[in-house]
Amino acid sequence: MIEFFQTNQAPLIIIYGCILLYINISYLREHKQVNEGLQEISSQEVYIKTESLTVILLTLGFAFFRSWLIYLLAYNLTGNIIIAFLLGIFIIMDAYHAIFNYTVEKLKKTKIVWFRSITDTLFITVFMIYYMLYLI
Repeated sequence: MIEFFQTNQAPLIIIYGCILLYINISYLREHKQVNEGLQEISSQEVYIKTESLTVILLTLGFAFFRSWLIYLLAYNLTGNIIIAFLLGIFIIMDAYHAIFNYTVEKLKKTKIVWFRSITDTLFITVFMIYYMLYLI
């Protein structure tokens, strides 16, 4: 199994980057509708306990696969310390968001997900261009 990933590293990274770009761009395009939907609901209409440890861990797990992993790959491939510094900042931001923005009222006010989607989209675009030029 490890041999499969080692021999197909470049196409897998490119596919992963494209999937992440699609997710981030889709969120950015639908951000206004998501925000309007949040404005229309209240905490009483949410049927799960959003402040539970399980929800926090799911949020952080999603953040890992949606964002942190591409930064780890980029740092591993480039060795650029700025990428590691950005990753550290984004881990702190995502942990703060997962722990403290758990109610619908707080989600209505936060801009962290929007900001992270913009920065991730820009970073992934630049990294994918760099990586494809590196392969040539």
